[in-house]
Amino acid sequence: MKYLRLLRYFLRTLLYKRNMIIILLTFVVFHFVSFNFYNWQNAGPASLLITFYYGPAYFNFDLLRWLLHQTPIYVLCGNFLNKQLNENNLWILPRAGHFSLWLNGMISANFIFIVIYYSIGYSISILLSYLINGGKSMSASLDDIPLLNTYTPLKLMLFQFVLLILLTFFIMLMSHVVSILAGNSIAGFSISVMFIFISVGLLQSSPYVNKWLPFSQGVLAARNVEVSPFAWSLSYYFFVIFMIIILFHYICYKRMDSLLHKNTL
Repeated sequence: MKYLRLLRYFLRTLLYKRNMIIILLTFVVFHFVSFNFYNWQNAGPASLLITFYYGPAYFNFDLLRWLLHQTPIYVLCGNFLNKQLNENNLWILPRAGHFSLWLNGMISANFIFIVIYYSIGYSISILLSYLINGGKSMSASLDDIPLLNTYTPLKLMLFQFVLLILLTFFIMLMSHVVSILAGNSIAGFSISVMFIFISVGLLQSSPYVNKWLPFSQGVLAARNVEVSPFAWSLSYYFFVIFMIIILFHYICYKRMDSLLHKNTL
């Protein structure tokens, strides 16, 4: 019961009214920027979603579009972590009764928040595509997406959604670790953006190296260069996320021990 109450509190903090407004505006802007860029007047929701979230393969406008929906989630989660570690820890941690319970509640809340974040994003894109296109289901040409020769659009959308969530969750955890080590949430955000830029750069220059990076597992554009089974990507993410959660626990424990020791002096 303590865990559920803690999780509910963390989710209320993440889903605060201001954050919800930011999320809604982010995906409305993202939809219209993407829609006008591709200029698909008769495209159905499936075609739009696959293309909008296909991922960047070059240093061009697609990378800027990708950062448009990736940047807010890292900023919101980074601010949440900073607040919990520096402001709320002294009164929430004693109520939780156990450090692991408190930390696992934060990690779970972040993951659920990411799922909600992209669920809202996909829902907004589907709704706006119906409103703009008048419910037309005509598919646009997706000849440059070879994965559609193997998977149906709906199945590809599902894979895309799951891998995007796991990718974002991994980068979020990685940025949290960096933020705690550096003592600054801006450092974690900078590392996240830098990681995306490096991965996009390696996508064309070093496809074999990029195959082993987390970014290439969650971005469909990377699979045009080096295709790997989705089961491999899921296994890959479960492993790296598990390892970084262990690291996150250790670093947070050291940080909290230092803070509590400092406040008792």
